[in-house]
Amino acid sequence: MTQPVYRLLSLLLCLVSAGILSRAENEPFRKLTEISYAKVDGHDLLLDLYLPTDRSSPAPLVVFVHGGAWRAGSKARMPLTGLVRQGYAVASADYRLSPVARFPAQIHDLKAAIRFLRAKQDEYGYGTQRLAIAGNSAGGAFGGARRRHQRS
Repeated sequence: MTQPVYRLLSLLLCLVSAGILSRAENEPFRKLTEISYAKVDGHDLLLDLYLPTDRSSPAPLVVFVHGGAWRAGSKARMPLTGLVRQGYAVASADYRLSPVARFPAQIHDLKAAIRFLRAKQDEYGYGTQRLAIAGNSAGGAFGGARRRHQRS
């Protein structure tokens, strides 16, 4: 085989192992995309919901906040599908990035997402009594800051 073919096969193997090319119809969960949780200055704030399909009781909710130093990133890169397969519901929310809105607008957006999720728990079938926040980079900082704020 030629080197370009090896590179293409390596890329496909990486994408499959990362779950990027997984087949949605084989997944034991439903993915609801582009749900508007708020509108600010004409800008729709959207989230995606990943809901387990085989639960008899409301699934505990994890809110995933993407990283990107508040200036980049997307809700679409949600790495917690393993949790959804184990019965957790996961919401992945976008927020206004810092080139569009100055900090702390991002915090306000994410708090609005949590309020929306609490209000819609019966409609979507998850529970917010046990709500966790997870994230990477800026998303992890939001989760930590939210926890510190709740303690004070």
